[in-house]
Amino acid sequence: MKLQKLTKIKLHTLTTFYGEPGSGKAEYIGNIIHTPSGIKLFGDLKVGDFVFDRFGKPTKVVGIFPQGDLDAYEVELTDGRKGVYNDEHLWGILTSRNNISVKSLKQLMEEGISRVDEKGNTHSIHSIPTHSWIMYDERPVDTDPYVLGAFLANGSLSSKYLTLSTADEFIVRKVADILGYTYKKNSEKDYSWSFYLEEGKKVKTSDINFYGNLGKLSHEKYIPEEYLVNSKEVRSNLLKGLMDNDGTIGTKQYGCKVSYSTSSEQLMKDFTRLVGSLGYCYGVSEDKRKDNVNYTIIPQVPNSEKKHLFTLPRKLDRALSVENNELRKDFKRVGIKAVRPLGKKLPMMCIKVDNAEELYLSNNFIVTHNTTFINTLPGKVLVIDTDRGLASVSPDERFAVAECHTWDDVVEAMNFAKGFDSIAVDHFTGVQELLYKHLMEKASSKKMTLPMYGEASTILKGLVDELVAISYAGKNVYVICQQKSVNLEDVVDENIPASIIPNLMESVGKYLTASSRVIGHTERVLKSKVVKGVKKSKDFYQVRLSGNPSYNLKVTRKPGLAIPETVTNPTWETIVGYTDGTTQAKEAKSKEAKEEPKETKGE
Repeated sequence: MKLQKLTKIKLHTLTTFYGEPGSGKAEYIGNIIHTPSGIKLFGDLKVGDFVFDRFGKPTKVVGIFPQGDLDAYEVELTDGRKGVYNDEHLWGILTSRNNISVKSLKQLMEEGISRVDEKGNTHSIHSIPTHSWIMYDERPVDTDPYVLGAFLANGSLSSKYLTLSTADEFIVRKVADILGYTYKKNSEKDYSWSFYLEEGKKVKTSDINFYGNLGKLSHEKYIPEEYLVNSKEVRSNLLKGLMDNDGTIGTKQYGCKVSYSTSSEQLMKDFTRLVGSLGYCYGVSEDKRKDNVNYTIIPQVPNSEKKHLFTLPRKLDRALSVENNELRKDFKRVGIKAVRPLGKKLPMMCIKVDNAEELYLSNNFIVTHNTTFINTLPGKVLVIDTDRGLASVSPDERFAVAECHTWDDVVEAMNFAKGFDSIAVDHFTGVQELLYKHLMEKASSKKMTLPMYGEASTILKGLVDELVAISYAGKNVYVICQQKSVNLEDVVDENIPASIIPNLMESVGKYLTASSRVIGHTERVLKSKVVKGVKKSKDFYQVRLSGNPSYNLKVTRKPGLAIPETVTNPTWETIVGYTDGTTQAKEAKSKEAKEEPKETKGE
């Protein structure tokens, strides 16, 4: 017998990630989205449009992917904002320690949306993070925003002459100074003021551009779009004009709660949009008396920022009195008040946005997200999609998506795999379910039997072998799975955690794990740091690679190579680089560059 010399074998790159189930990408096309150019229906968004990330910065839409008609649920927050989503939509739920736990809407409903305390009061069980103020570009306007706010609140816009009603001469003087007019009280018996030109003529109401509000009665007024989609300064000054006149601020004893009242339904809606665009949550109440309705909006403004709502001294003084009060110091979360099944299917869509976090503001500034790892795969990419995972893929010439609704679709997609540089299976749990369905239909059975499970195991292991072979051929292969927890019922010690493993039949899960060069667990986490005495938090997508016995993890690498416990916002290059040392080398070089002393002037 002649022994052949061993040749160097090319290492394969089969990588498997598993994590929370649910796509988190299905949103109703009728939801309202705020864009830098104004409001749009979610379904009207196009590639190249801009929306906002959760920090209020514009972020580009780089992918639009219709999801078809799906079961619809209305989600209502405690501040009154609503949106319509599918039950698999993912939410970043804040824990008691302000960490983020990613859960699907289905999970939230199973856990319960609200609880009732001993006094009969209802409380939200789940809450999500709030957003920052929106960064609109500044637009030129004809009328000063403070002046507009003052007259929307207390101006008589149906009168021939410019008239403002208020008990505070400070406001009248401020308006007159801005407009360059003089003013005079119409009668000592009331609080009505008129404005005059230098020659003593009354200023006509029509001399001021009120953007369609001219002639409107109090219950007909609204805020023009030109002011709602404008710089922070314009919106802030508009808010001050409204709050100085029709806004209230309570006593210090109760933290100086602020509110705004109006009889105009449209102005109420515009006001909530205004305060929402400035990063504040709010509550709305209605007071119905006969044929009249009065709306009261309560902006949830941190004590440190209440001074920015007023210029009127008597109100401003109250705001300043609680500036450093720790009571309700900030509003970093908003509760989920209710989830209502609409009892019908509605057209859903998902988008991909161009930012590292993949976060954007959904209906009425509601924070949502998706993930991007697939986008980092090199070359031409084939996505074998079983879960409408298209929101994570950019629609360019690099990507081809095989939508698999049956097992035959999966088989057909695999026939094309060799023609691509990278293959992503999203997700393998879905592939398994399609195979189950196929086997039951073939056997005319309504449920899986033991022989059918055995056949499924053999077929799926064969599929894993195909993926490994493709990987050995120099292709990049990435497999996504859902997760499941394995609880040891015979162990009574609650300190022993459950094991989190890929959601596959046991034999297939073990075979996939053994065949993968890398297997990691994906999750969303909240990281915080203190900047200039202020705690700032961001949530990140990360993959867990080592360091926790509760997870099924693996990285096959060269001897002596260390890997981190977790990797934040991972890329394909980074993960594969940990197996051959290229990532460690880059990290070491980067560390050396940072530690190298810099030359100083005079040396």
